[in-house]
Amino acid sequence: MPDRLLFKGSSIETPIKFSTRPCGPVAARALSGGENELRDDLQARLKEGEGCFDFAIQLYNEAAGFEVENGSNLWPEDKSPFIRLARITIPKQAFVTDEKLAYCDALSYQPWHALPAHQPIGNINRTRKVVYETISKFRHATNGDSALQKEPEGLGAWNAFKSDKYVEWVGYKFPAHQ
Repeated sequence: MPDRLLFKGSSIETPIKFSTRPCGPVAARALSGGENELRDDLQARLKEGEGCFDFAIQLYNEAAGFEVENGSNLWPEDKSPFIRLARITIPKQAFVTDEKLAYCDALSYQPWHALPAHQPIGNINRTRKVVYETISKFRHATNGDSALQKEPEGLGAWNAFKSDKYVEWVGYKFPAHQ
């Protein structure tokens, strides 16, 4: 789904799609089938070593028939290849602890946590905004959270967690009061 990109120092504004892809081959693993299988898989991988992803963008090409409002319209890479802009490295770590899971549970992800020029565009994204906000409010109310965590501005709070205790989240259901 397209977002906008505003090139620094210019008045050029163009829709983009972005992608994150593993930096190299990723070994396939059998998943557990449990409620937390993706989290457990990520934890096992990050216990072994760091994770690495390339962040790339694909520029809008009106002449090639690209559309922003039609989410089913593919943007062929032969008409606009992805351009790698950055490498994301997730350090080796243990993140399945009571402190870290509670911190993450109090956050709410949405693509609109961005500069106005970088916020998503298109009809599907306008719908996603309403859905994300509604689900977040419902989840936090159901879980008894009085307030959302402030959006992180760095790793200070995360790095301050020192406990490796993991008891409270075993068997935890989402949303909590089901």
